[in-house]
Amino acid sequence: MKAEEYFESGLQRYGNSDFDGAIKNFTKAIELKPDYAPALCNRGLAWCEKGDFKKAITNLNEAIRVEPNNATYWFFRATIWSETDEHDKTIADAEEAIRLEPSNPRFFIVRGTAWGEKGEPDKALEDFDHALRLDPNNQQALHNRSIALSLKNRAGKK
Repeated sequence: MKAEEYFESGLQRYGNSDFDGAIKNFTKAIELKPDYAPALCNRGLAWCEKGDFKKAITNLNEAIRVEPNNATYWFFRATIWSETDEHDKTIADAEEAIRLEPSNPRFFIVRGTAWGEKGEPDKALEDFDHALRLDPNNQQALHNRSIALSLKNRAGKK
């Protein structure tokens, strides 16, 4: 099989929550094509699903090395950092994703969430408001904005 065929099979396995099978197929694709950034990225996401954040980050690092201008890879690494409560790293990667693709509301949401978790509700609100300007019906941005507003109000009462 070709690298692309292993990759497609890996995507199917990932979609069926067969993360071990997905990792095996993505690995085969990478063995055939070592700089296959989509396979590196998706193998990282499969490792994340299995809870191995170190391997997930390592794979996203490699995908970013190969395709440093791919905003989605920066976003995915930001979301993995957020799983490990690495808020500063989440923010830094989200900022790079935003720099590369400023029209994607998901990038502002992940950064806003990290700001909120850092105890910076004003910065979180700015990001959620920006996400809502890009996508006024984004339910995640609306929900997270209400949480950030609540945090801000509680902090103001202390």
